[in-house]
Amino acid sequence: MSEHRIQKEAKAARVLLENLRDVIGNDIELALDTIEGETRLFEIIDSTLEADAEIDAMISAIDQRIADLNDRKARFKARKAAARGAIAAAMETIGEKSLVRPCGTISLAKTAKKVEIVDEQSLPSEYWKRAEPKIDRSALLAALKIGSVPGAALVDGGTSLRIRSN
Repeated sequence: MSEHRIQKEAKAARVLLENLRDVIGNDIELALDTIEGETRLFEIIDSTLEADAEIDAMISAIDQRIADLNDRKARFKARKAAARGAIAAAMETIGEKSLVRPCGTISLAKTAKKVEIVDEQSLPSEYWKRAEPKIDRSALLAALKIGSVPGAALVDGGTSLRIRSN
């Protein structure tokens, strides 16, 4: 809306200046005074600038709120992981792989094996990605499933807790 108002007033100011060009000549101060006295252009520009500052403040407040919510989200994720870990540990302690509970069925399942780098320096160069000096864990995992690779070992992935709602 303010863009339209600014354009409309700017056109009115241009027409005004064109009509008065012979009278005011190249006198910039007189031209600006005339625009200010005969149009609302500067008032609209000022109110638009104030709105812009308010928008900047809102953007800043929203950015801060997003950061606060992301921190809160991380705390909830950590709380959820800790609770799930406690449930998994309790199930392992009592020797149960699956439990049917009123809120859902929970079960312990083996996770896929994962690569653990024992000695990065000993890994053959084919397991390093060329673009960035990073280990190609997928290729290394595939190779470890077939046999041994210097500098890496295939270790148990642990367990994960699955919750299925009834």
